[in-house]
Amino acid sequence: MSGGVMARLVGGAVCVWLVVGTAAPAAADDSAKLLAEVRAAWQQRQDAARTARFVWTGRTVHPKGVVVGTKGPGKDVVNDGTGRVLLEGNKWRLATRGLIWSEPPYGFVPEHREVAFDGERYVTLIHHQPGHNQFPYGLIRRKPGEVAQASMTFNLIDYWPLRVAVRGADPRLSNETLETHALARRATLQGRPVVELVQQRTEVSGESKVWVDPAQDYAVRRHDMYTAAGELHTRIDVTTERHPSGVWLPKAWTVQSMSGAALQRRTVFTLVEVTLNPSVAAGDLEIDFPPNTVVDEYTDSKGQSQLTASHIVRGDGGRRPIVPGEWNNVGYEDLLRTEPGELLGSVPPPWWTSRSVLVAACGVVLALAVAALLVVRRRALRRRTLPVTAEPPVNPRSEER
Repeated sequence: MSGGVMARLVGGAVCVWLVVGTAAPAAADDSAKLLAEVRAAWQQRQDAARTARFVWTGRTVHPKGVVVGTKGPGKDVVNDGTGRVLLEGNKWRLATRGLIWSEPPYGFVPEHREVAFDGERYVTLIHHQPGHNQFPYGLIRRKPGEVAQASMTFNLIDYWPLRVAVRGADPRLSNETLETHALARRATLQGRPVVELVQQRTEVSGESKVWVDPAQDYAVRRHDMYTAAGELHTRIDVTTERHPSGVWLPKAWTVQSMSGAALQRRTVFTLVEVTLNPSVAAGDLEIDFPPNTVVDEYTDSKGQSQLTASHIVRGDGGRRPIVPGEWNNVGYEDLLRTEPGELLGSVPPPWWTSRSVLVAACGVVLALAVAALLVVRRRALRRRTLPVTAEPPVNPRSEER
């Protein structure tokens, strides 16, 4: 091989090495730069909305044949609902009205729910609905862990566009979007140049993608989530508009849930009121339980929830504590008309602790013992009458042969 050819080969190899060796760092640098730009834009929007109030309507379609709970509707069902939320920092109060699936009666029933989080406590109130729930129910959950916070109503994926719009830089309210979507790259979505944020697939979780618009201060336009097998299971499309304050916010968004290629649920949310930086009074983020509400209090510790106390709210705002074991064999109305512990003496003891049952049980045990003793003695007497010999007994009919 001539020296000229060798030189060209070596030079080409060096060029290839430079291209391959520098491409990855350059892409990583570009990704880090894009992520920094998105984070800065989201932080700026968060700073511009110290408090916020949103009011919306929602229309949900449940296609025929989709299982909701254990059965599901036998026809296409369209449910309309409303909601509102007030935010101050990482505190919030949410109220929703709509229809939920209930078993029984194996159908959609109305529900009015309020949920609030003050940074330490997660408080829920499910209002009384005649024909559905017998009484208003309240839940107080202290020091909720990460799993509990993820299940809080406002933290559900339906409201993710609102949360990421004004709390995108707060990991607690953005589902850690910027922390988990560590890869950023330029892309095109519906003909518009966008930045695609990617959470890469692992052995246990699927890929997740978020598309943001640089021309709209990196506002979210779409969010796709996939299963570990690579199937799309949730898609959120967001329509945005510029608020009079200059901030880009959602105007409407659509949440679609899929199973394979089949649509499971489709909800269209439309904002009807947006207020940035409203004044928030001391009690605006608190939930007051109405009279006769049954309230359970839980405390989370080391990843587990423990029921610590229960009570009923009295008409004067006081509490009627529910003593452990008091509600085992009585109804809600019985608790309303009595004092704590009063029902414990009136509750009949379990049937197996009654005197007649105990006497009968003792009689049965005694009879069994006597019968067993008689069997043992009878067997002993039979063994004493048998001849003792080393040879087996002779059959007398054998000699006749």
